[in-house]
Amino acid sequence: MTAESDRELARARALHRAGDPDSALRIYQRLLQTRPQQADLLILAATAAAQLERLDEAEALGRRALEVRPDGPAALTLGRILMQRGETEAALGCFQQARTDTRVAADAAFHQGQLERAAGRLDAAAEALGAALQAAPAHGPAWNELGVTRMAQSRHEEARACFEASLKHRPGDAPTLGNLARACIEAGDLTAAVQAVDVLRADDPDNAGALILLGTLRKQQGRLAEAAAVWEQATALAPADADAWTGLATTRQAMADYPAADAAYGRALALAPDNPDTIAARAEWLEWQGRYQEGLDSLEVLTPEQRLGAGPTLVAARLWRRLGDPARARDLLARALPPGGSVRRSFCFSLGDACDELASYAEAWSWYQQGNALTPADFDPLAQRRLFEQVERAAADIPPGQGGDDLVFIVGMPRSGTSLLEQMLDAHPLVHGAGELPLLGELVHGVLTADTRQRATRLAQLADDYRRGLPQRSSSAQRLVDKMPLNFQYLPLIRAAFPQARVIHCRRDPRDIAVSCYFTDFADQALGFATRLDWLAAWLTGYQQVMARWSGACGPVMEFDYEALIAAPKSTLRPLLDALGLAWDPGCLDLAKQGRVAATASHAQVRQPLHGRSVGRWRHYEDWLGPLLALEGSGS
Repeated sequence: MTAESDRELARARALHRAGDPDSALRIYQRLLQTRPQQADLLILAATAAAQLERLDEAEALGRRALEVRPDGPAALTLGRILMQRGETEAALGCFQQARTDTRVAADAAFHQGQLERAAGRLDAAAEALGAALQAAPAHGPAWNELGVTRMAQSRHEEARACFEASLKHRPGDAPTLGNLARACIEAGDLTAAVQAVDVLRADDPDNAGALILLGTLRKQQGRLAEAAAVWEQATALAPADADAWTGLATTRQAMADYPAADAAYGRALALAPDNPDTIAARAEWLEWQGRYQEGLDSLEVLTPEQRLGAGPTLVAARLWRRLGDPARARDLLARALPPGGSVRRSFCFSLGDACDELASYAEAWSWYQQGNALTPADFDPLAQRRLFEQVERAAADIPPGQGGDDLVFIVGMPRSGTSLLEQMLDAHPLVHGAGELPLLGELVHGVLTADTRQRATRLAQLADDYRRGLPQRSSSAQRLVDKMPLNFQYLPLIRAAFPQARVIHCRRDPRDIAVSCYFTDFADQALGFATRLDWLAAWLTGYQQVMARWSGACGPVMEFDYEALIAAPKSTLRPLLDALGLAWDPGCLDLAKQGRVAATASHAQVRQPLHGRSVGRWRHYEDWLGPLLALEGSGS
């Protein structure tokens, strides 16, 4: 090679490195006219042509390089080009050949791992990526790819370690940070996930991928209004992203904003009509509405392989159980049970439900126990007692209230019949059921965490702020029902702010409440006490003490007994309507015709005719209840 040729080659390589493969390729081609058999030059030209997506030309150059010099660099180059063309098996052959050359073994194994994972051969992918990292322990992309593989294997803690290792070698890499956040979410460490998302958004707060992760986090934290706002921002920034629309749809669904949920599902399916996760999410939405067969039919658009995925399997099993075939549901779930992560948690609870309906109580208890063990949760009984005391002190400082004759608060424990009662009341033509509103709890939290000056202002505005946050109702609705059960914690403030409001306390045998809570995969982290028997016992004891102490002190509280309602619906409900100043309406007992969707864990139960199957349900599980057995009686 002449000095002039050397200078030309150096100039071409400089242009190539500077991001100008087109100019570089023209020089490579001129040089190849006089040196057509120089392997390194052929490799450079093939790489530039591939970058320009001139793949026929790139492949021809790559094959000539491999013919001239059948070594690792040439095989790696041709493999990359074939990989770009989607010729997986041919590319794998090149990478396997290149792995024998120590100069490029790490990169060749890395690319092989990428292709094996894409083909669903996860064990083969992990082997290749492990080999890449053994050859080059600082190979950041290989660590990230191994993490993605471990995520696909539901080995989320291992995946997290891989992503952290990748970030040591590539600090701040956005895709890896996103993957780390997902791994932390699946592993149940939401705090670490938030930290990863915060780092990801530090330089780019409008990163759509980071916003999608943040929306997922906020929803898992039970902060639905914040989650919806994040999803709205994500869909505005990335209107063609089906995942963002699906996230918005599921959040609006959880918030009982059903028109918005329908619209978002429609956008998601228009963008990705074959996406299994989107199709499964919408099938679950149909389940919520009681459209069980339609939900199953909607899954038929998926291929047989797609229907075996975790999301479609989970919702199909739930639909089959709703249609009266729990054995089929159990078999579907058992065949597709993931080895770990949040999806396995959902499978465990669904398997528990299927086994419970099959009267396989020991097996059901085992599944529920596993599901609760996988649920990230925390509960501090001392902090709960402090909250009760803070609320009582705040109520003593609040200015005189403003009536509230139109307001009805249904309080009690989750799973005590609050959803059923609200559905019955909402069926009355003069009642608007607003669902489980987090509004009061958010306002009280703002009061209790404010400084001294702001606290007085917030207390004075509590009633007005609550009114402003209520959903619109028709002009004919004389009563609005807020059925957030945990509002029992704020009874002194409710009575002080709205002295004429009606408060209904739903009571039920606390052992049945405990069993039902333990068997429910709650999305709200405020219900984390339901994941351990000792926590459940402590919470229920505190609840009983609060109701016994404050019910009378906070003015009249109407007691409503779940077991009495089941035994004699009309004679139990009618006096309650009288106390609310409402005439009897037989439609209150005909929930099947109401067609209203309940945005709670009871969404299926409230559509069924009244039955007594849940009364005394705890007796099936008496051998395992431990501290809950001491919770005798039928309420406080």
